[in-house]
Amino acid sequence: MAGLASAEQDRARQAQAPLSEARQHQQPTQAVDDFFASDPGLVTVFDFDYDLIIEFTKKLQWTQFVLIPPLWLTALACGPCFLNQNIEWTTRARHVALTVDGIRYVVDKHKTLCGLSCSDRGKESKTVPYDKITDCDVQEPAGTACCCCIQRVLSQVTVDTASSGNKDGVPRHELVLGGLRYPNE
Repeated sequence: MAGLASAEQDRARQAQAPLSEARQHQQPTQAVDDFFASDPGLVTVFDFDYDLIIEFTKKLQWTQFVLIPPLWLTALACGPCFLNQNIEWTTRARHVALTVDGIRYVVDKHKTLCGLSCSDRGKESKTVPYDKITDCDVQEPAGTACCCCIQRVLSQVTVDTASSGNKDGVPRHELVLGGLRYPNE
């Protein structure tokens, strides 16, 4: 009797082996961002592709600065001197995760303008509850962002709720996440 039960258990394990191997291949990649490591109720973390976002944003904003003469007035306040650093600070302050409550998006406290502590921007967080989400779309990059010379390279994930919609003919989304490393996961 024990031998029969053992044989049945072996067959059950063998039947489940391909299934568990398939599940291992479908698991999302391990996130690098450890911002939410100590948060209770964490389900998974999604990484932003910080380097790609920074590279794209620098190209775009420097091109806009050069091509739009009224922006040259910011040179009087040393605006261009801090442009690259502001892009870094703003980009690396962004974090997103799935929690038991919903999608949690946080922009951590970070420096702005010339980097003095009096111009710091405080931490902002938003949680979109799962039961309020009506739509979640991924828009792949295509076309150009500025004057046919800066190619779009960032995917954009938009999350909508019942309160999302149009305001003055412009679509309004509950949450827009540009530059996720693996937006389709």
